[in-house]
Amino acid sequence: MWSAFARGWDQPDRDSRSSIDAKHEGPASTFTLAMSWSLGSWAGRMVPARRTCWACSMRRASRSDAPQETNRCSGAGLDRSAIALSPRRSTGSIGASSAGQFCPIATLRSCYLGIKPYAYQWKGAEFLARTGRALLADEMGLSKTVQAILAAAAMRSASRPARGVTIVCPASLRGGWEEEIHRCLGECAVLLEGISEERARTIASRPASLVTHYEQVLRDHRHHSNHPPDLLIIDEVQQAKGLWTRTARVLKSIRARYVFALTGTPLENRLEEAYAIAQLIDQRLLPPLWMLDRDHFVREPNGRRVVLYRGLGALRSQLAPAFLRRRKEDVALDLPERLRATAMLPMHEAVVPTYEDVLAQVARIASKKVLLPADLERMQRLLVIARRCCNGPHMLGHEVEDRKVPKLGELEQVLRDLCLGEGRKAVVFSEWTDMTDRAEALCRRLRLPVFHLHGGVSVRSRPALLRGFTDQKGPAVFVSTDAGGVGAQSPD
Repeated sequence: MWSAFARGWDQPDRDSRSSIDAKHEGPASTFTLAMSWSLGSWAGRMVPARRTCWACSMRRASRSDAPQETNRCSGAGLDRSAIALSPRRSTGSIGASSAGQFCPIATLRSCYLGIKPYAYQWKGAEFLARTGRALLADEMGLSKTVQAILAAAAMRSASRPARGVTIVCPASLRGGWEEEIHRCLGECAVLLEGISEERARTIASRPASLVTHYEQVLRDHRHHSNHPPDLLIIDEVQQAKGLWTRTARVLKSIRARYVFALTGTPLENRLEEAYAIAQLIDQRLLPPLWMLDRDHFVREPNGRRVVLYRGLGALRSQLAPAFLRRRKEDVALDLPERLRATAMLPMHEAVVPTYEDVLAQVARIASKKVLLPADLERMQRLLVIARRCCNGPHMLGHEVEDRKVPKLGELEQVLRDLCLGEGRKAVVFSEWTDMTDRAEALCRRLRLPVFHLHGGVSVRSRPALLRGFTDQKGPAVFVSTDAGGVGAQSPD
């Protein structure tokens, strides 16, 4: 027997998707249901045994003389503070998480922290801590790392505490996790390093915060399985989205009591990938794959390729108790006010002929009745050339003084006003190293402290680079390429 919690989502903007709606009037209203199912094998059919209101069933569970079954709901209110969920009996039941109702997030708020989390970050941390096994899919830039660290700290005081935490992330982000744990909690995380025997001893010691990466966890999977952590945090979980990949199988074999999965990548593109990630969190959160194929996949006539998905509303309801995704506009009121200004600059006369010729070629290709893959690739290459033209003649190999390049001239004026004039710090991003190199040279001419993050900076050196910019007193400039665009925790 198992319980799958479903609820009606007439109010989808709740603060916590795992909260309980106690205002219901009967079985036909919107309320939380507990549906008990009789299970045969995974290949068999699922037959519903009974349906009861969860609020009523929780009240009956506390009374020895209560009837065993009922199809009516009393409609009385539910005292959330009186709910005590039963301990987890096996890996993967969202409703059975003992972390759920006992994680002292409120207590953590009163503790000394190295940061001041925003309101939405507290809500995300509470969601993770109360759910125990969940996917946090906030948009990039909303500090999922901070939310996971806060939740992990709160769960140390849960009824079944999570004292040992293992964090699996891309190798380039290990330093970022180490820095954030120290910044938030003032603690030192353990980076899993050394030869195999040393790593095995480190894993067996079950440190409070152990940080490893995807390639390393494949080599050490036996040690992680023999000494599983209380809490497993999987950062950038989309890297393990393949259902039958070795990475997914290894992560599933680590029988942690609690699992936090973090990703900033939308999961709407392929249902199979979302299913694989759900399997890492809770293997019983969704029906078996063959049922998803039957009920939600629309295939070509030959039955091979999936061309369409259907009935996704039902799947969203099943995922909702363990899934939280917010975009920047959803939490805009919690964020500090940001002023935006767009400067329209003229193009340098040396690149105007090239720019116009490129756009003419793109227009000719786009006017074709049928666009072949080769046409699309050529259009993409031409548009890249057009973008480079917008940055300046130096992007096309012309030697031009930086002050005569419109973008660099505007950047110099902004840095003089903000950094030299007001003593502020500035962050400059560009996709092109040609531009970041010249931006760094410009900062040095202005005698501004500059910190340049690019692909040539080693992973070990990146945390110190970020820390140097954060600790710098007075004006400073942080210049970065795409190397700082994934998983890097930008300074406040």
